[in-house]
Amino acid sequence: MIDGRTCRAARGFLNWSTRRLAIQADVPVARILDLEGERSIEAPWLRRLAETFASHGVAPIVENGRLVGVREAENRAEAVRQARREMVGSTPVPAGPAPGEG
Repeated sequence: MIDGRTCRAARGFLNWSTRRLAIQADVPVARILDLEGERSIEAPWLRRLAETFASHGVAPIVENGRLVGVREAENRAEAVRQARREMVGSTPVPAGPAPGEG
């Protein structure tokens, strides 16, 4: 699952601002700032961020079950599938309205 450090690293990898990520992922800037500030955000927003990074060729590096960075995805389609698999069963604490709710 994506976390604040991974989000910042992935944005840096793509040389994207928070605003550009918000536009690309259709996620409010406030939710991205919450995540990067190490506050929990809702699963639908996390899913959109993870899938956006994967679809742009960024994959997380996981060592011993821990996120340690990002790398270029070898296969974008597989990276998107992996991002979706990692989101199954995640239930972060709500920090604001979910997609489509205000």
